[in-house]
Amino acid sequence: MTRWLQDAIRGIPFRGPNATASLLLLPLLAGSHAWSVTPGTARPSSPSHPLHPVLRLQHHRDSVLGLAFSPGSSLMASAGMDRAVRVINLKEPRHTLVVIGHEGSVWDLEFTPRGHALVTAGADGVARMWNLPDGKPLLAFRGHRAEIYTLAISPDGHWLATGSRDRTVRVWILPTGAEFHILTGHQDTVRTLTFSPDGKRLVSGGFDGTLRLWDPDGGRLLKTFDLRAGPITASAYAPDGHRIAVGTGNGSVLILDPVSGRVDPLGPAHQDRVSGVAFVPSTNVLVSGSWDGTLRLWRLDARKMWLQVRVTPPGPIYALALSKNGKYLAAGGWSRSVTIWEIKIRSQTSPMH
Repeated sequence: MTRWLQDAIRGIPFRGPNATASLLLLPLLAGSHAWSVTPGTARPSSPSHPLHPVLRLQHHRDSVLGLAFSPGSSLMASAGMDRAVRVINLKEPRHTLVVIGHEGSVWDLEFTPRGHALVTAGADGVARMWNLPDGKPLLAFRGHRAEIYTLAISPDGHWLATGSRDRTVRVWILPTGAEFHILTGHQDTVRTLTFSPDGKRLVSGGFDGTLRLWDPDGGRLLKTFDLRAGPITASAYAPDGHRIAVGTGNGSVLILDPVSGRVDPLGPAHQDRVSGVAFVPSTNVLVSGSWDGTLRLWRLDARKMWLQVRVTPPGPIYALALSKNGKYLAAGGWSRSVTIWEIKIRSQTSPMH
């Protein structure tokens, strides 16, 4: 047994300010189960199965609400209802950091493109930037009049966008923290934000059922898509920038062409709210997570479900993250745990066209 494995099996104390809990890392070895699989699909032990569990983290005192991988995929950060942000080094799990600064739940978080800082969004209506690796506070973005539920950072690191229950999207300049634009138009909570791969477009999705396409530089609304599919709860741009995946409060997963406005639903729908969607780079596969406690992998060429995984411990999935290189997938939620899988998709899963 390796030293890493010995350390992982033991409870390892947090190294960081305000550390008040122990971190339990549970390596998921051959024969262990982090799921149940839909009948007719590959079994977890099968070499053809695309998800291979690596770690389960039990280090939050309440539900996990946000997850993010660093640009180099060596760090993973989680945020929760316990007000804590926890950063773990996946190569050396003993190297951990706990940051507590929000006055309430932390709903979303994202690393800056160079990985030197982490930005978090809170129920206190403030977004905060933290230095890495020491976790010292750098900036506080104030202006929203209600909870901030979502944030996104442009690929070049020039802009931060935040979305709130106050129905606005605010665009901030990095690294100064100056407010650049206030984008209005949503008639209800803004729940999801994503930048296009080139950073020239910003997408916002709200509980009003609309997806809005903005010019973040000029602060102009370019298009509004009324998807008529219920509240918009998740979104992601495809790496080629030609499609947008959308998750809804009624469990639907949709693929939107932002140029033509064409919408293709993927079926069957989840049984509850979709909490996250992500394109797996260089494949034709999309991942979604839901409050129904399942992860789904979708074949976009066929517009149908390829695999369903029901996570254990059972419970709603509130957060989903895919590493930039497409190698790791993380999910967390009501169970207060985070499970990390390695993604191995065989070469016959053809690239997207």
